[in-house]
Amino acid sequence: MKGNKSRLNPNIILVSIAIIVVSLIIGGVIFAVQIQKQQSIEKQQKMEREQEEVDSKAKVELENAKLEQEHKAYNAMRRIECNDILVAQKKLYSNVAYVEYKEEADICLVAYTDSESVDGYSYMPF
Repeated sequence: MKGNKSRLNPNIILVSIAIIVVSLIIGGVIFAVQIQKQQSIEKQQKMEREQEEVDSKAKVELENAKLEQEHKAYNAMRRIECNDILVAQKKLYSNVAYVEYKEEADICLVAYTDSESVDGYSYMPF
């Protein structure tokens, strides 16, 4: 009888092994779910960063287009003002040849047909 007590019951061994196997399976499933969840979060964050980058580029392009349009409108206004100067100068002087708007310097160049003015030109700042 003493020899029988030292033996382990095979049912206890099987139950213990089953518990260990089930625990490993459950742990593996939980680990896999957590990995998948982390990858999903990282993918979503990457997509959000890419969308923010696209939005930022679009905003910059829109701002650049707006600035370009404002610049064109400003130059058009200056050309009209330059033409107004031509009309006013022609009323005052008979030797006015033409006017030209110089965008780089933001001035209106008035050209005369004689040499009374410097090199036949007069610079009219706005």
